[in-house]
Amino acid sequence: MSKKFTSTIAGAAILITGVGLVSKGFGFLREVVYANNFGLQANFDIYLIGAVLPITLNTSVIYLAQNFFIPTYHNKLSAGRDHAERFFSNSFWLFLILSSLVSLILFILSPFLIKSYLTSNDSQVYEEVLKIFKIFLLTIPLNTGFSILSSYFQSEYNFKAPAVSTLFQNLIIIFLVLVFTNSLGVLTIPIGYLFGTTAQFFYLLFILKDRGKLIFSGVSFNLRELGLVNKTLILIVCVEVINQLYIFVDRYFFGSVDSGGLAALNYAVVLFSLPISIFSLALSTAIFPKLSQSFGSKNHALIEKQYLTGLQINIFMFIPITWIFILFGDSIIRIFYQRGSYTSNDTLMTFDLLKLYSLSLIFYSSYAIINKVIYGAGLIRNLLTISIFVFLFKIILNFLLVEKLKQNGLAFSTSICYIILSLSCYILILKKLNFRITKQFIHGILFYSLNGLFSYLILIIAREYLNFTYLINFLLQFLIFIGVYMLNIVTMKPKEYLIFKDTLAKYV
Repeated sequence: MSKKFTSTIAGAAILITGVGLVSKGFGFLREVVYANNFGLQANFDIYLIGAVLPITLNTSVIYLAQNFFIPTYHNKLSAGRDHAERFFSNSFWLFLILSSLVSLILFILSPFLIKSYLTSNDSQVYEEVLKIFKIFLLTIPLNTGFSILSSYFQSEYNFKAPAVSTLFQNLIIIFLVLVFTNSLGVLTIPIGYLFGTTAQFFYLLFILKDRGKLIFSGVSFNLRELGLVNKTLILIVCVEVINQLYIFVDRYFFGSVDSGGLAALNYAVVLFSLPISIFSLALSTAIFPKLSQSFGSKNHALIEKQYLTGLQINIFMFIPITWIFILFGDSIIRIFYQRGSYTSNDTLMTFDLLKLYSLSLIFYSSYAIINKVIYGAGLIRNLLTISIFVFLFKIILNFLLVEKLKQNGLAFSTSICYIILSLSCYILILKKLNFRITKQFIHGILFYSLNGLFSYLILIIAREYLNFTYLINFLLQFLIFIGVYMLNIVTMKPKEYLIFKDTLAKYV
């Protein structure tokens, strides 16, 4: 694959999406294996509680590394490659040392933290949660090193290596769960996560060896050289941690939801997040280095064009996915999850949650792109204010809704907060960067929404004539809906479709 291909936003997005389909496919297979082995049983809820804080920190670090490192690295490049490479080396070691200290502190405090967070008084539950928590703490430094290495490769427009590295974690977890669940139980998941994180970290280190001793060059921990003399890094840390705390807050309500409620939330979130992690994050990851360059050159018109194009492609992809989740989510859950320990009642519980999450899908997928523009524009303090407000609102909504709606209340509160977060940040960009609310963008949202509604009405009529087995009925209904939806798009040729079509014709 040519460097020219991967150095363009479209080419890079296609590459990341392609590898992401494989990687997330294995990730989804991992969840299918979980469902088959654990279902909505109490031991899986225990795993989710023990894993939530370390995974929240690990996810935050991935976004932190990307949003801090890539813009600063490109700024350093303008002063010379030596400056940029010293920045990379210093960032890698400083992040690795700091994350090791955080992991050590959490390890020492782990008994107190688990007792404070766990609402159950069962000593056996406490011991299991503590074991899982401690195993996951070992992954924090490894994940941090991986995150900086991944951000470096992306800054150099090498999107393939970080994307391929993510395959290791899921493959190792799947193998261990399939082979050792009977002997180790739910502990196979954190052990697999540890081995998988180790593998992806050392894979990127191995790829980096071709660049000599780059990672050891000029290590000085000069805070001015790192760009840490201002509050930028602290602000980014706060934003990324806060935005990942929703799941952490939800799992605090372990004692207030139905049995298996947390597990059902997890399976619904996996389905909800799957298209975002494949398509929206691929697009935002590909566009971020280009946006950073555009902000560096102060090319306002190009920034606005890249931003609006990204949003248009996003609505083209995610409005139909929203319709599919709402109309066919129960069948999708049944086909992929319902076997082994996962029952038909589990399917119904998970589908109710998926529908609630889907209400915010178009908003939260757009936030992946909106977020990059905010970081590129240096509006981090504003983003932190919005994030704090929305997070506090999430806590309030949880207490208001969980008593009557149980786990459905937790999912509904998350959707409301995702919508508020995305709209608030969208308005922030309009005000601070003087971007336009283009009619084309509004028309696109209305067109795809109405197209989905029209396709659904046709489907209702067609259902009367379908009297086959469950699986055949599902496949026919799905094909009818997609067929009508795509026929309208091909016939009317909206701008978003033409952009997508031209991209595929040019690069595939």
